[in-house]
Amino acid sequence: MNIYDGFSANLRNYATPCPNPYCYNPNCRCGYKCQCTPERQCGCQESNPESNELHESVVAAIEEMRVWVRLMAEHAQFIRMGLDPNPEQEQFFRMADQFAIQLGQLHNRVISTPNTAPTSILIQLREQTITLVNQLIQFKRTLFQLLESCQALAILPAILVDHVRREADRFVGTLERSKGNITRNRKTLGIPDGNVQAETMPRLLYHRLPREQVFKIGVEETAFFSRIHSEHAHHLSMSFRPDVQENYRRQAL
Repeated sequence: MNIYDGFSANLRNYATPCPNPYCYNPNCRCGYKCQCTPERQCGCQESNPESNELHESVVAAIEEMRVWVRLMAEHAQFIRMGLDPNPEQEQFFRMADQFAIQLGQLHNRVISTPNTAPTSILIQLREQTITLVNQLIQFKRTLFQLLESCQALAILPAILVDHVRREADRFVGTLERSKGNITRNRKTLGIPDGNVQAETMPRLLYHRLPREQVFKIGVEETAFFSRIHSEHAHHLSMSFRPDVQENYRRQAL
């Protein structure tokens, strides 16, 4: 399969078990009586006795998205600016550009959608985000491998591309956890105990967990962001003149 297939494809509404193609609620119980249309959702989420808990889970994901979708767009812009302007690499530039545009548009929709919107609309936004950011992760992973093997040119260090890939993986893992799924392990996020499943979870859902698990999440978050911010400092230090750079590098590491 061509590694570029699908990267710039327009997002489609995610599939749902409801036979009505215009219903965006994965827990719809209306069956063939579902009256959702493209313009109006019928409120079938209320037919689920756990609809309030579902809405709370999606709102928790949306609150994470209000911050992280913008960061994902900035990652794409950063990669776009750091690629060598080589005609042979035009496809990389165009892919990064498309990600920057689509993520920017998605961020505008996220911040303009209130938490009181129908659950189905919030679910649709969450699923679109997961789909697009997973594509971005694959792009980052492929670009990292190509840079590391000197098959692509950029002013970006390969390790910096892997750095932003880990941030994106944590973000998607957090959104998946709002659905009850655990999809990332610690190795994917670059923290110790690599084969252990990562405890990523939206912060607004911590109240559902026992204190022991919240403590475990806190330890994991500290390990993840300590490394992330150390790498931020290291990469910033590389921008200074050599004598200052070395001083900052020692302080950062």
